[in-house]
Amino acid sequence: MARTYYLSISAAAGAAVLALEVLAARTIAPTLGSGSVTWSALLAVALAVLALGNLAGGLLSQRVPACGVIAWSLAASSACLLLLAQFYNAAMRWAADCPLVLGTIMAALIIQAVPLGMLGTVTPVILHQERTTTGRWAGLVLAAGAAGGIAGALLAGLLLLPGVGLTRSYLAVAGLLALAAVPAVWPQRRWLAAGVLLALLTAVAVCWYRHRPGAVVQSRYGQLEVRDTGMSRVLLIDGLPQTGLPAELMPGEALRCGYLLEAALFKRAKPSRALVIGLGAGLAPRLLAADGIDCQAVEIDPQVVTIARDRFGFTGRATLADGRTFLASGCQQYDLIFLDVCTSDRLAWHLFTVEALRTLQRRLSPEGVAVIQFIGDDGPWSVSLARTVDAVFGKSLMLAGRTELGPVGPRWLFAGQGLPLCFPEDYRFSRAAVPWKVVRPTGPGHLLTDDHFPAELDWTRTAVAWRRRYATLAAADD
Repeated sequence: MARTYYLSISAAAGAAVLALEVLAARTIAPTLGSGSVTWSALLAVALAVLALGNLAGGLLSQRVPACGVIAWSLAASSACLLLLAQFYNAAMRWAADCPLVLGTIMAALIIQAVPLGMLGTVTPVILHQERTTTGRWAGLVLAAGAAGGIAGALLAGLLLLPGVGLTRSYLAVAGLLALAAVPAVWPQRRWLAAGVLLALLTAVAVCWYRHRPGAVVQSRYGQLEVRDTGMSRVLLIDGLPQTGLPAELMPGEALRCGYLLEAALFKRAKPSRALVIGLGAGLAPRLLAADGIDCQAVEIDPQVVTIARDRFGFTGRATLADGRTFLASGCQQYDLIFLDVCTSDRLAWHLFTVEALRTLQRRLSPEGVAVIQFIGDDGPWSVSLARTVDAVFGKSLMLAGRTELGPVGPRWLFAGQGLPLCFPEDYRFSRAAVPWKVVRPTGPGHLLTDDHFPAELDWTRTAVAWRRRYATLAAADD
């Protein structure tokens, strides 16, 4: 077969490998998270099965014609991706019932073991075709695979996922592999393999046509879903809830709902200008606007802004930018800065370091208050965050809802010169006691910096506990 075809196959295999890595991370995120544990498992499993595939390909290259290995390897990978497109949700729910590390490894194996193992057999077979110019030929083959990998990663993350969604992205890669195998079987008249490839292409086309995209939106930054549950509407990011209330809001509504942002309004002087980093469903800016506060929102994901406007009634100002970049690029000061980027387990860690908080501090007015909403418990993640905030602001106060959802849940960390010495514990609202309580987590913690952020694994454990707690609550509502 022509050398050009072999190089094309190497490029196609490389594209499929890296595209599958991107799709696998998005597949696992809604049930097992997207932090360091997930990526460690994905990369370790990928390297392991590719190595096994390379070993098998080296053995087969001595015994089986190259066209046969290429055709059946690509066909098997295509068939596996076709099945994944139909059953990945059920498989991920099963893996989520296992302990965190074991479940993540099992999920990575389900997604990657067969397709990457079969794709790993291709490169040794192609290298074996040029025995006299091994060095130059090996360089060409490996370079073609790397170029294909670059293209596959970019296409999957920037075009396929936001353009056609996760299911159809799997189908697109399956179709690519089946098409790439056709030239390996047609000139050789391998009719059985040709029939299998034709059946695969037909199945891909049928599944593509029959697939009906649901309410899930695959943005460049995560999986977004709007879910109506009884009287409320919730925005889910990677399967975890963000607060969302579509009804008309009035001053004081936050306290009635147990949303503690308005505790910041007990400062000495009511803030006139506020900045919200992390738009979510747009509730925080709406609550502040209901109290007559001029509010600017910053959000990195344009799809989140669209959903907040179309589904949750957000009508305020929103700037598309990374929160830390926005803080570092301007000089306008705010009386209230609200950081709300920690309700998904895709942790924006660069916003929680000493350096980031010092940048935030410079954007506060002399009597301003910084508020960090995060998911926490009384463990090391909460301790680390409080210790880091104290290192920058000198003092902080952590609040939680008076009625707890469980051992893990939303926390509010307040800091700044405008912070009251204490919040009015005897405050009454709608004939009910104050809806918050002061939380003082104890135990080992870390100072979080750009150079050293050792709390990421602590956050992962907290996020997993919150994910399981939310799944229990959602099942009870259903």
